[in-house]
Amino acid sequence: MVSDVYLSLNIDDPAERALRKAHTFLGEYKIPNRQFVKISDKDLRLFNWDPKTGYVVCDAGRIDSLIGRTTPRVYFQKSGETWSPASPAEQTGVQSLPDIILDEGMNTPPHIIAIDPHTGRKSLLMDLNPQFQNLALARVEEITWKDAHGIEVKGGLYWPPEYVAGKKYPLILQTHGWYSDRFWMDGPYTTGFAAQALAGKGFFVLQDDDPDWHLAETEASKEAPRAMASFEGAIDYLDRRGLIDRNRVGITGFSRTYWYVTYMLTHSKHQRFAAAALADGVDFSYFQYMILPDVPLELEPVYGGPPYKKKMSRWLKESPAFLMDRIETPLRIQTLGPDSVLADWHWYTGLSLLGKPVEMVYIPEGVHILEKPWERLISQQGNLEWFCFWIKGEEDPDPAKAEQYERWRELRKLQEKSQGSTTKR
Repeated sequence: MVSDVYLSLNIDDPAERALRKAHTFLGEYKIPNRQFVKISDKDLRLFNWDPKTGYVVCDAGRIDSLIGRTTPRVYFQKSGETWSPASPAEQTGVQSLPDIILDEGMNTPPHIIAIDPHTGRKSLLMDLNPQFQNLALARVEEITWKDAHGIEVKGGLYWPPEYVAGKKYPLILQTHGWYSDRFWMDGPYTTGFAAQALAGKGFFVLQDDDPDWHLAETEASKEAPRAMASFEGAIDYLDRRGLIDRNRVGITGFSRTYWYVTYMLTHSKHQRFAAAALADGVDFSYFQYMILPDVPLELEPVYGGPPYKKKMSRWLKESPAFLMDRIETPLRIQTLGPDSVLADWHWYTGLSLLGKPVEMVYIPEGVHILEKPWERLISQQGNLEWFCFWIKGEEDPDPAKAEQYERWRELRKLQEKSQGSTTKR
């Protein structure tokens, strides 16, 4: 018995093909002949099945049940070869089977366990990542701090495995969400995130939570400033704990937090970053306003209107892209596919024309959340090496990467020249 199954589209009936494109199915697999018998095309998650009585129990709303929301139960029963809806009253005598669940936590890699419904005893069925036993993984601590507005924020702090008390470490601030009941090797996404790898290289890594920054239109202008206050509050908190060297802090932005990070790089008077990395996101700029069809609906509430006439002054004052001359941070930008490279191109050309250290990486077939191993390696390993180079002065001795470091050393000369010009002014 299985739920959430996609069926083959290799069929002649157009109505059935359309149904299979739009729905997943609950059904019965007959092992000897591999026949699949459909029971329902509703959004169901299989909860219990008694093969002796032919009685099936499902949670209605597969996604809701997976994230712990209470859902109603749906019942089916087999009579002969026919499945039909049933009622809870017909459940008499149904065997209570163990619950099979994915068990994980911020310091517990995911594994499949069975829970006895009578005693609650847990039994390990499958360790999904036995190789983790051979790795010195970072310990993750959930921390809480307050930003300048008194808003409480949570995040996951990855400790360097070889942490020495009293020593101050560099910090990488990863943005875009935190859940304490999940085990994250990299962070919430694969694009650009590399939490455990960075911790293994001697960084503290803070995975910053994403409070509900998507504010009502009347408060849309506060979204990026509130995110900046959260980031600054986190750095202040770790500095007060004596854990980090605030002069050696890096930050990553992805998707919507691309905007938050560029806003902070151009607006923060409180924190300067030693390096930054961005990937495939929106920056709420004039250029993206013009080329992306859905963006204007979001941008106009942020700036009080379109970028014309009286409202233009607000855009010039607030939009990070109009203020990129303020950026003093080496920036690595990842673009995924043609639309992404077009939407983010103005950052590369603008910073290059200003003589700022910037690098753009183009992954032609990359999707928003990277899946292919080679593409993830370019994204995640590239960020790891970028932060090690700029913040710790470390280079990978692999001869295959010699050209990369030669290029980055030239960027470092640009950085030194830019900083010298700033000092003279």
